[in-house]
Amino acid sequence: MSGTGSAGNRRPGLRLAAARVSRVGPSLAAALALALVRIVAPSAAGLTGGAASAHGETVESQPAPGAVLDRAPAEVELRFTAALGEGSAIEVLDAGFQAVEAGETRIDPTDPERMRVSLPPLPPGDYTVQWLAVDARDRHRTQGSYAFTLRPAGGGLPGPGAGLGSALGYGLGALVLILLLALGPILRRRARSGAPSGLGWRRLRLVCLLPGLILGACRFESPTPAVETVREARAWPLDPSAETTRDAEGLAAEGSAGPEAEDAGEPAAAGLQVVIASTDLAQGRERFAFGLLDGAGELLPGATVQLHWFFLAGQGAEPAGEAEAIWYPSTLPGAGLYVASADFDRPGVWGAEFEIRLPDGSRPAPQRLRFPVSQVPASPGLGEPAPPTENRTLADGLDIAALTSDPAPDPDLYRMTVDAAAASGRPTVLVFATPAFCQTRLCGPVVDEIKALKADYGDRANFIHIEVYQRFEPLEFADEMADWGLSTEPWVFVLDHEGRVAARLEGSVTRAELEPILAGLLGESPPG
Repeated sequence: MSGTGSAGNRRPGLRLAAARVSRVGPSLAAALALALVRIVAPSAAGLTGGAASAHGETVESQPAPGAVLDRAPAEVELRFTAALGEGSAIEVLDAGFQAVEAGETRIDPTDPERMRVSLPPLPPGDYTVQWLAVDARDRHRTQGSYAFTLRPAGGGLPGPGAGLGSALGYGLGALVLILLLALGPILRRRARSGAPSGLGWRRLRLVCLLPGLILGACRFESPTPAVETVREARAWPLDPSAETTRDAEGLAAEGSAGPEAEDAGEPAAAGLQVVIASTDLAQGRERFAFGLLDGAGELLPGATVQLHWFFLAGQGAEPAGEAEAIWYPSTLPGAGLYVASADFDRPGVWGAEFEIRLPDGSRPAPQRLRFPVSQVPASPGLGEPAPPTENRTLADGLDIAALTSDPAPDPDLYRMTVDAAAASGRPTVLVFATPAFCQTRLCGPVVDEIKALKADYGDRANFIHIEVYQRFEPLEFADEMADWGLSTEPWVFVLDHEGRVAARLEGSVTRAELEPILAGLLGESPPG
């Protein structure tokens, strides 16, 4: 259900593919607003004074998600509700997972909630804007993507490789033809009359045709090496003998390219975005969680989503399986998450293609992401023992307001240390979350979900909540976050009877997803 890691290995910090950040001048005058998530920002009930604010997750974008453009954009610009910090980045991918040769991601010094990246001239096709927003205040990371289509007026999408070279070839070829048609009759008349022409007809024809033929050949040179189209290449499972052995650093440095553009489906649905909840991905079985948002910023709960995995090796994309995502609704109305299982058989750079069918039956153009997969996760992997953790509890004489920002706390979640729970011989559900921050539709009321589960399983399993921050003003992580190798929230870990990690779930977690895991450890069948 989640990622694996070799016990005893020291985990490296989470690797994030992010462009260097610099500063630029004033922002653009126009941007199309798109509300990703409607934020609820309650005060932090009791944790050292000041009120907490929710993570910034609202964005304005240019080009707009789902836009069909007749002219290539000069840049991509995004704006969020919170100031952006170092590591924030924008990347634009073509239909083959190849990153276009864009400039550096720049944060506007006069409006630090805004970042942009300049683009080179783009040929027609489908493109995905992939972004990483790092909150300048608490370093919380949000990842997402959306698609746009470049389709010049009066023309369809070109065939594979029809780019700038093709346009030059066709344009110069047409110019040569015009010259031949215009000058040919004149030279022939001069030849018949005996008048000197300077260049003979045969020579002129050779001079004109030769560069035209050479440049016209650009039509057959694709800027991305051709491989099988997405649908033709889906022959799984992958033969293990065909594994690529190149190291992850080399792959990340070289970039990647993948399946050719295929004019399948409609242009990207207006406003449709994918927001990723999984950041700590490693070799092995992993939980891949994400949300789909419409143009109004509302989650789309009824979509059918098929994910196609690719291992990105240099300039190629190797098909590596597929999975259908499951929608898990939350107790918060309109909230929830899509979850799919992935088997990453090696570390390196991977890609995911989202094949989406919306509730109305429409099928937007596929969206694509690429992301790093580490050899071992930064947080404890499956089968590893829980790190030694003497978290603060009510037994330390602390008021409950010093242990949680939950406005309606359950004292039972703050009575036991992780060390005691791991040695108790009972399964344990451990949640790292900040209720005061995590109230968005994607982050979800995870602690509330855990409290509801405890009501039915509290007599035979342990339930513990650890607050992510030990104080809000200034923000300071709890020591337990470092003990567990965590740099994002929320996280839920399920420990077995021996105190080993049986499941690790990043992002929003619902009872519907968590209950079967806990029931299985107890040898029970979940209700329904």
